[in-house]
Amino acid sequence: MLEVWRFGGQHCAAGAVTENDPEQLEIDESDFTAVFDGVKWTMEWKWENGELTMANQCSEYAVPNDCREIFDDEVSQWISNGWLEKFNPDFHGKADGVIPLMAARQPNKPKKVRPVMDYRQLNTFIKSNPGIDVAVCQEKLPSWRKRDNLASILDLRKAYLQIHVSEQLQRFQLVKFKGQLYVMKRMSFGLSVAPKVMSKIIAKVLAQDSRISEGTDHYIDDIWVDESVVTAEEEIPTKYELFSVIGEFIGHYPVAGWLRLACSYLKRQTNKIGWDEEIPVPVRAFAKEVMNRISQHDPVTGRWSVSNVLEGDVWCDASSLAVGCCLETDGSIVEDATWLRKVDGSHINVAELEAVIKGLNIALRWGIAKLKIVTDSASVYGWVRSILVDSKRPKVSGLSEMVIKRRLGIISQLVIEYHIKMTIQLVPSTSNKADVLTRVPQKWLNSPCLAVVTLADKTKEITKLHGKHHLGVKKTLYLAKRMCGQDVDEKVVKQVVDSCNQCRRVDPVSIKWNHGRLSVDKVWQRVAMDIAYVNKRAFLTLIDCGPSRFAMWRRLPNETASTVAKELHRIFLE
Repeated sequence: MLEVWRFGGQHCAAGAVTENDPEQLEIDESDFTAVFDGVKWTMEWKWENGELTMANQCSEYAVPNDCREIFDDEVSQWISNGWLEKFNPDFHGKADGVIPLMAARQPNKPKKVRPVMDYRQLNTFIKSNPGIDVAVCQEKLPSWRKRDNLASILDLRKAYLQIHVSEQLQRFQLVKFKGQLYVMKRMSFGLSVAPKVMSKIIAKVLAQDSRISEGTDHYIDDIWVDESVVTAEEEIPTKYELFSVIGEFIGHYPVAGWLRLACSYLKRQTNKIGWDEEIPVPVRAFAKEVMNRISQHDPVTGRWSVSNVLEGDVWCDASSLAVGCCLETDGSIVEDATWLRKVDGSHINVAELEAVIKGLNIALRWGIAKLKIVTDSASVYGWVRSILVDSKRPKVSGLSEMVIKRRLGIISQLVIEYHIKMTIQLVPSTSNKADVLTRVPQKWLNSPCLAVVTLADKTKEITKLHGKHHLGVKKTLYLAKRMCGQDVDEKVVKQVVDSCNQCRRVDPVSIKWNHGRLSVDKVWQRVAMDIAYVNKRAFLTLIDCGPSRFAMWRRLPNETASTVAKELHRIFLE
């Protein structure tokens, strides 16, 4: 379904969600290469005869006065969208020259001015072999007009600017705006190879789904859609609509199986967006997969009428993602439950014990008197069996020792107070009926963009995570990848650690201060001040930084700002 053609936002991906859901697409041509990593397309042009040394220093051509305001607004929008980034010589390399900016009038558009980069010098140094791969408008339009009337045209807004340029080539796209150097991170209009890049990417994406490929055609960034085969418009659900559908799937149903965790996981991935915002592209793909699985096999099924039973089995399991348990009586699952775990780095055995406690709570609500706990954790089996048989003290050690003992104490109290005859059984993970309650498809966890977040949001989350324990770069990076996804950049983590005031106090100091001189040439031009203690008494110390080096001390009753200010006022009056 053509459901990802939503361009113009900073985080929109020039890709498509298809039945196969490819994690990476590649295009290798004689004049460029392009790679889709699951989130974005990145292109890299090929040089004709070695790299160019930019010599131009003209920042922009003359912009007419009636176009200046719109031109500046458009360029400022590029900066706010992250398409233009401030030039950093340590990261981008040497700045040789700039590409001039100019204003192109567009009489047929609401905004009649488009900022354009003059690529003429750069275009002479890069390969450009359009050949027959780039269609001609005069040939494409007649072929579209010959087809049925039930068709639509999709015009991808700012399509060129959604294609990223590889980092090693960004320094050749330097521009100067209002005296500040910027790097153009996207493929802009005017690059000689840009039409071929856009055409190849669109063709590659449309070919990923056989139905879409059959019902569409394209000319560069315009897509012709045969609506008898595929619809050109598809409503993208918001977060509110997603939660509403999920509520209908699992709300108040006692047994939901794998669907319960899948829905909870989808809801967690929308934490960063508002209720009226469209859900991210990966979440839409996951939701589509859930719908397909439900159509094949609906897990919300089982016995509704359950007779009064006093015996039952509680299956318990935990993973790095969730805790789950289910109650079985007379060979049928009568209730299951799943809880997503917090990303706090707690040990898996603690989670396994929590699953046992939650399972006990479910059994108690049903009035179970004779209960069997079924787990696939050997450690939990040994600990619980020790407190049930009371044969020996549970052997617990490590950082979570007291946490585990506390949970074992809760289990022991529940068994005693509710007079439960409880046993425990160890089974392999493959035989654990609660295993499905704690698992999602592996590709969901490995998706490079589980939630659409800006770099500022991600930096904020990493800063919050680092503030909990103040670990080093490596360990903070490990935890950040678990919380924010595998695309967390080590440079961002290092920046967060280096900017932490508490970590700065620990040697080695990450920031070195510039050395200066306190001394001056005139008397009483500068005064150094501090509060010194003698026999636990506070004294205000003043030293002239001029040639006299005159020093004076004044006794302070306290160190409040008002007291120090009064004493300074008295000294200056003298």
